[in-house]
Amino acid sequence: MIRTVSRNMAEKLGKQLQCDEERVEVFAYGLQIILGTGFKLVLILLISLILDTFHTTLVCLITYIAFRNFGGGVHLTTYSRCLVTGLAVFAVLGKLAVHDMKTNILSLLLIATSLLWIYAITKWVPAGTEKKQVTDRYIRLKQKQKTGWVLMLWVIACTASISYRLTQHAFASLLGAFEALFLISPWGYSTAKALDNLLDNLGKGGARECIKRQ
Repeated sequence: MIRTVSRNMAEKLGKQLQCDEERVEVFAYGLQIILGTGFKLVLILLISLILDTFHTTLVCLITYIAFRNFGGGVHLTTYSRCLVTGLAVFAVLGKLAVHDMKTNILSLLLIATSLLWIYAITKWVPAGTEKKQVTDRYIRLKQKQKTGWVLMLWVIACTASISYRLTQHAFASLLGAFEALFLISPWGYSTAKALDNLLDNLGKGGARECIKRQ
């Protein structure tokens, strides 16, 4: 549905701007990303309202997006898979963050996650996909610097939250940062590939079953 809507909007925009087909395809791709991301965010927040975890889910989501935007990371092969997985993950993380954590434990988690992110920025950022790899050294360096700034601001925000005993917000932010970290690591890529393979096999099995019944 989102693809169809994006295509229709791109065609109308292309007619108004008198663009060629290649330019329309670019518009359609960009609109699909914007609409798809917006739809996903709205669903995540709606689910958090139902689960009464809006604040923790929102903090977790903002942190995740900040790191993900500059750090990159793996994606599943289809939008529907990303959507369902994202909904499930953030529903769990938002609920998990509701539990109060001791400030000393949060401080240790903050130090550990920060050190892991420093390593990740050095080794993996920006983490691309099979279709989109960042190979230009200058662009890679800029992305590392931007992610480093995000890390610094995040450490300051988490430290302030812990100091003012906003433990749920601090824990939610830690979970969001760790989720983004996992998805740029080799383990994140391996997990996504295994999940895609599993769903592909299940889909093939379902298709064969339908053929047998016919």
